[in-house]
Order: sequence, then C-alpha cells, then structure tokens
Amino acid sequence: MSSETQGVDSIKSRAVVSRTPGLRCGEFFSFHVDSKAAKSCGVVVVLIGWMGARSRHLRKYVEVWRDIGAPKILCFIPPGPLPWQIVESATAFQAWFKGEGERVGHRYIFHVFSNNGALCLAEIFRRDQTGVICNHVHGLIFDSCPGSLQFSLLYKALMAGRNPLWKRILIRAFFLGIPIVAALVVLLKVYGSRQRWRRLGVLMVAAVMGQYGSSFLDRRYHSTIYNSRLRNCARETFLYSKVDELCTQDVIEQVVSARRAFLMSSREGGERRVHTHVFEASGHVQHLLHHRHAYEEACRATLLAVHNRRMTS
Repeated sequence: MSSETQGVDSIKSRAVVSRTPGLRCGEFFSFHVDSKAAKSCGVVVVLIGWMGARSRHLRKYVEVWRDIGAPKILCFIPPGPLPWQIVESATAFQAWFKGEGERVGHRYIFHVFSNNGALCLAEIFRRDQTGVICNHVHGLIFDSCPGSLQFSLLYKALMAGRNPLWKRILIRAFFLGIPIVAALVVLLKVYGSRQRWRRLGVLMVAAVMGQYGSSFLDRRYHSTIYNSRLRNCARETFLYSKVDELCTQDVIEQVVSARRAFLMSSREGGERRVHTHVFEASGHVQHLLHHRHAYEEACRATLLAVHNRRMTS
C-alpha cells in the first residue's frame, strides 16, 4: 500500500453532524471527522441531493465518504428542480461559499445526484463568473445524471417521489390539464403575489413548448456542464445505468463525449480525466444499493486522484 493510500485511509473517526445556518435555501447540514489529519487534509465533499431526498437518504453516502477517509462532508438538498428553485439554491450556495466556504476547505469534490443535483451544480458554475468556486473544484461525481429535461421524464420523476396523495393529484392535474391547475391555484389563492403569478406563467409557457422547449433547455443545461473550465479538477466520474428510465444512458453518454471533446480541445486530457461506470441493472439513484463495492471504489479513486494531484502540484 502506498504512503498516499495510507494517508487517506488513516483519516477515519466518528462523524459529527452539525447544522450549518449560513445556507437557508433547502436542507443543508454537514459532517466532519474530528481528527488532526482531517484538519491538514483540506478536502471537502459536497453532496447535492436528488428531488425528494432527505438527510436520512444521504447518510449512507456520507458513510461511504467517511469510511474512505473524507474529512468533511457537506450535504445540500435543493428544494426542487423548477427554475427559480435552482437559481435560489445556487445563489444561496454561492453566498455561503464566499462567506464560509473558502475558510472551510480549499479542495472541493462535488457529488451530485439526478437532474436536481446536476442542475444546481450547473447553475453554480454558470453564476460563478469570476471562477472563485470553479477553481476550488478538484473532483466531480455524477450519479444518475445529467439527463434530459423532457416533461414526460419530469412527470415520472415527480410521481416517483414519496409525495402525499394531494400532491400526486396536483401533479397529475398539472400535466394532464394546465387550465385545471391554473383554476385550482386561483381558487386556493396560492399564488397571490405578482412574482408568483409570473412563476406560474413560466410553467405554463414551458408546458406549451413541450418537446422543443425541452431540447433548448437540455442544450443550455448540458453545455454548462461539459464546457465548464475546472483547471484544478483531477477526476470526473459519471455513474449511470442501462435501465435507468429517468436519466437514460444515451443522454449521459452524449454529455460524456462532449465533455471529453472539450477537455481534449483545451489540452486538459479528456480521456484521462473523465471516467464512466455503467451498471447493468440498477435503477435511478440505486447504484450504491446494488453495487456497493464498485461505488465505493469510484469514490475512493476520486479522493486519491485529488490527493495525488496535490502531491504532484
């Protein structure tokens, strides 16, 4: 075992959870390992959860990172994938990073789940005009993303969540008949302010755009990811499945190919830096459950790549 591997494996201790009040949008909490080695390591893993995820769902991923030696893990769950929710989430994270993030650590590994996590990450990159956050990104893991934003897939994703009956009824009504939802909204006076009326209008226009609108959104969303300039990133890993119906294999592999081409054109080594792992029969965001060893190895490889890059830089 190399000395670098020993250094990573030695950073293991009891995880301590604490709420971080600096980020108000969505659910945000942190785990840290109480050890001297962790303080000198400087690596922070940021988990951005999928739509409907809770802290108990992300805890198993926290355990994976803790067991392989990640000294600090931040968990951020955006409230949803709607445009204003993504913007609010990215803005909140950006504000937190400028206030506390650089003090917490200098090397970040972003581990994002499904379109909800990838959309939030893409918006963070897009809004980072000065490159302050991008320059701190040293590793990326995409779990079951990025996928398409087609309305049919969004409907499946919304219905797949554990929503109460009244929410499921509203979701069905929205996708089956926009006028019905609009009437319910007016009657219940949910959208009383002008700002919320504008949000409802955005949803209705987007629904009318249908397939053409989703193609435009896909290009904007995906290009932000595969054209991002992360000059300090050591490894980017895409974990996906052949049977995933929400974020399909063909869409993810198109993004992977575009990312590799961009890195090759910028002479950053696309083939060496971008890695993929295709699982045979695990559902959406279910890879850790069915392929734990392979999943842990992918996380370990990312952490080692970040450490090795630091040693050689």
